[in-house]
Amino acid sequence: MIIVLVIIGLSLLILGHEAGHFLVAKLSGMKVHEFGFGFPPRLFGIRRYKGKVLVPIEEDVQTSAGEESGVLFVEEKLKEIDILKKEKVWRFFWRKEKTEEYLDGFNGGTVYSINLLPFGGFVRIAGENDPSFAEASEGKHMEDASTLPREKNLFTDKPIWKRSLVMLAGVIANFVLGWLLISSVFMVGIPPKVVVGGIEPGSPAETVGIMAGDIINNFNSSKEFIEFVNANKGKEITLNIFREGKDLTIKTTPRINPGTGKGALGIYLGDGGVEKQGFFSAIGTGFTASLSIIKDTGLAFWGMMKSIFVHGQVPRDVVGPVGIVSIATQTGKLGILYFFQLLALISLNLAVMNLLPFPALDGGRFLLLMIEKVKGSPVNKTVEGYINAAGFLALIALMILITIRDVGRL
Repeated sequence: MIIVLVIIGLSLLILGHEAGHFLVAKLSGMKVHEFGFGFPPRLFGIRRYKGKVLVPIEEDVQTSAGEESGVLFVEEKLKEIDILKKEKVWRFFWRKEKTEEYLDGFNGGTVYSINLLPFGGFVRIAGENDPSFAEASEGKHMEDASTLPREKNLFTDKPIWKRSLVMLAGVIANFVLGWLLISSVFMVGIPPKVVVGGIEPGSPAETVGIMAGDIINNFNSSKEFIEFVNANKGKEITLNIFREGKDLTIKTTPRINPGTGKGALGIYLGDGGVEKQGFFSAIGTGFTASLSIIKDTGLAFWGMMKSIFVHGQVPRDVVGPVGIVSIATQTGKLGILYFFQLLALISLNLAVMNLLPFPALDGGRFLLLMIEKVKGSPVNKTVEGYINAAGFLALIALMILITIRDVGRL
């Protein structure tokens, strides 16, 4: 059950990122072909159509033989105008949408779809990318673009400032999601807890099976726990431990002379818990905490890039999708608020990552728009395609490398 919640939570973060692009594109007057949850092939979708229909005339138009045809024409025309009515029709369809005769003359809006691979989501803005991605969801081949009629309200038709806002909207959405998640934790609060951060090899704690990540119950701070242990050196003590959703009872004896720089039990401790705050205070504290995380994440990404390009290796503490799911699963066992904290951290990490000026990421595409602004003309589409493809392949290769390492850690 926890793994399902983890996948849903991570998917909603990615979907929220795409929703940012979608909403700003709509507000900027761009046509959006599709907004989907998951990735193709498509399972089903809904779409709204707008058009005008003629309502049947309920009364006959009576005319006498002596009336002139001009008068009759005007009367019939007035009747026809009276029955012209605007209609909005929502239509559900499985996988591939078929054109229905009764919708002739109607304009179709955005397709909202649910797709087979239930992780994340996507948005297709008219004129932004190669439209062949759209056809993949319906199993069709793309026609020669030169034979297709030109659409209106394309991404490329809009001024650079609007396109830039669309590019940055996903980053902003991830920041807002992270901010709100952290703020919600401050609003509710988390009771203080003593958390085991690590275990000294050969220590009493290791001998009795205490593990990193364990929560020591009945103590409000690590200071309080240390005072208790020091007061009972050489005596057997009973500890109530919470681990992976289960309560455990462990007996151990603190060392009388542990040695310089070592604790009586050999446990590295950390304090958990969040003080409950009022609504506005929590929003403010959450915002400040989010900015701090953004700063630290940016520095961490900078360190990772230096390690990759200077030393040719990925830092050991970097994790991919498998590692994230594993960590999120363990965190979810501690409680929903701890899970919210982790989702907030991931969302803010996504914001920073997508802002990097790297091909295929939002930051890279924003950089291309800035180049267009400076040179006064768009970057050649073929060149842009090669740049984004190279960046995408590099990201996939990095992800595969990290995933292999994550699997080896399991």
